[in-house]
This record gives sequence, structure tokens and C-alpha cells, in this order.
Amino acid sequence: MIKNQDNFCILPWIHLYAEPNGDVYPCCTASPLPDMKPCVENLKDKTLEEVYHSDSWNKLRKDMMDGTRPEACTRCWRFDDAGGSSYRQYNNREFAKYYDLVDKTLPDGSLEDFHFKFLNLRHSIECNFACLTCGPEWSTGWNKYHKGPTSNTKLDNNTKVPIWEQIKPHLETADVIYFTGGEPLMMPDHYRTIDYLIQHGLTHLELRYNTNMSNLNLAKYNVVDKWKMFDKVVLGASIDAVGKRAELIRYGTNWKQLEANLLSVRGYDNIHLGIDSVISVLNIDHIPEMQMYMEDKGIIDNSLVCSYNIAFGPLEFCVTSMPDDIKQRLADQLYDHLDNYKGKLTHPQWGYKQIVNFMMQEDTWQHGLLKNQIDYRFKFVKDRLLNEVPLIRELYYYDG
Repeated sequence: MIKNQDNFCILPWIHLYAEPNGDVYPCCTASPLPDMKPCVENLKDKTLEEVYHSDSWNKLRKDMMDGTRPEACTRCWRFDDAGGSSYRQYNNREFAKYYDLVDKTLPDGSLEDFHFKFLNLRHSIECNFACLTCGPEWSTGWNKYHKGPTSNTKLDNNTKVPIWEQIKPHLETADVIYFTGGEPLMMPDHYRTIDYLIQHGLTHLELRYNTNMSNLNLAKYNVVDKWKMFDKVVLGASIDAVGKRAELIRYGTNWKQLEANLLSVRGYDNIHLGIDSVISVLNIDHIPEMQMYMEDKGIIDNSLVCSYNIAFGPLEFCVTSMPDDIKQRLADQLYDHLDNYKGKLTHPQWGYKQIVNFMMQEDTWQHGLLKNQIDYRFKFVKDRLLNEVPLIRELYYYDG
């Protein structure tokens, strides 16, 4: 029985998420924040099935049933408390038909059923971008700008049993496969998976992606030709800005090529394009401009999903890391845009209220931290940040 629906998430019953280093979390948004404990399990020590039936996962399900907020889910609680729509809420709607599994769960959180309905495949951190809200832990594109050790980039190097052998039995019963990275469209393992699905008549599975959409071809493969064989493909295009700002924030972007790729998939009934934006001090002042540009170009309309994800790190780029006077000015600008919006979108706010509420939730402003990070970690783009992003220039030289 679920004691508090507001503190419940269905994912621990149908899903888990493994990072390329083998760390296992309840989902992709449950990666720890700097002040949180590390993951509870690792695939070097246990298989997916052993994790699912472990004491730590049983406790996670028990906490969910009891209405207790697990620490691992802090990101969702913060979105919920800001009045937004969290990943928890989204998945509870998407997978509501599996609530019957809760009734089969014992009071200690254990259950016999073991069939993943929602598979999240992050095969590696191989990527061609060095996004400024990312880092070497998540992208090989950062290697040339990072002087420290690089991460162990491939999941199969960090598992007790090869990951493909573990997920294959679940493909017959899964509803959704979610590919992310790194950049999934440049990973051979991604193409091996969708080829397997095609060859075994499993094209009814919904494919979901978090992708930078920079390249739709890999060797002999054209991914659009593959996608056309599936009933439904949902693309979450990682785009935080347009034009030169896009090329700076997601470093490595060719905006003209990206725009062409986005428009090229709009003509297929089974391919659903969405925009997944990471909101930070790098682009919070740019959101209305991005919205209007994409609407004018026909990249977005009322048929597609646009979502905002707040950048929790690096901390100096989080929207909570600004002085109060600048926060208030930005909030006023976002609401002024809504008040004066004359476009065609029926829901142009794009989560503006959630962004503002989150921004005002706490104060993490540290001028010295931002200045130090731009001087050192982001030295390779320092001049561009100060010249092309007015808000960064203002924060860098702030003396209030």
C-alpha cells in the first residue's frame, strides 16, 4: 500500500540505472549531489538481478511505500517543492499501469517479479562535445581540456557479467529503451541493440534518446533509416541555446548542421522530437530568444515536448548561484516575456515558473568560486564567456 502518493515513485519496481563506471542508482536523476552519499550498489559486485533483490533496493521500495523521501531522490524533491513537474511525477504517469506491482510487494520492500519495463542504456561516456555544464566524468570530449585522470568510459569494463547478456532477457517484456551517454548516436553498442530489436521483431518497443543530434550517421549506419522501422521514437535533443550561444555552451556544436538535423526528422509520424534544455547561468537570460527562434524556424510547435532540467552542477553555473538583485531582474524578464508573448504556442511558458521558483529556493552565490572556475576550469573558453554571455560577464565582475 502507498501511504503518501506525493512521496512515491514507481521506478524502483520497473527500472534501475547504471553509469558506465558500474555505479547503480534508482534512475538517471538520482546521481548524488556533492553533499550526498555515493551510490548503493555497483555492477562490478552484483548483477542487475542481484541489485534489484538487494537489501538496499528493498529498502528503497519500502521507503517509497511508507511515504519516506529517500535521500537518493533529492533532485526530484527539490523540483516538486519548487512547484514544478519532476521526473518522479512524469514516470508515475507514464508507467501507472504497473502500480499493481506494489500490491505484490512484501512489507520489507522485496518482491519476486523481475522484469524491467524501462531500460536505460548508457553504454559509455564517448562523446564529441565538451558541454560546459558537463565534464570529463561524462564526456570523452572533455579529455583535451582536462588535465586530471579520465573516467573508465565503458560499462562492460565495469560489470560482473557483460551488460548485454543481462539486458537481453528483458527485451521481450520491456516497454521502453532509453539511450543516453555520452552521445549514444556515436556508440556502436547502440546500433547493435537496435539491429537486434529489428532482427527479432521487437520494433514495437519505444525508443527514447537523450542526444546532441550532431551526427545522424556512424560508419555504414544512418540512424533515421533505422528509426523508420520502429513504431515510436522519442528524441530528447540536448539544446540549451541557439546560434553562437549554442556553440559555446555545448562546445563542439555546429549550429547550422544541428538545425538541419532537427528539421530533417520533423517529417516522420513515428519520430517525436523534443527539446531537453539544461538551464544554468549560461542561458537563463537566453530562454525567450531560444523559444522564439525555434518557433519561427519551425523546429518547435504545439506537438512536441519541451522540458527544462536545472543544472545542479557545476555549482557556479547553477541558477541559485547569483546575487538576489540579479535573480529578481531575471525573474521579471521571464514573466514579462510571457505577458507580452504573441506567438502560436498554446503553452509558451516552457516551465518558466518552475525555473524561477527553483532559482529563488536557496542562495548558493559564491563570487570567488565562479571567478576561479572561469579562470582555470573554463580557461579554454574564458574570453568567449566574458564577451558573448552578458550575464557571465556581469557575474564575473560583480561588486555588489
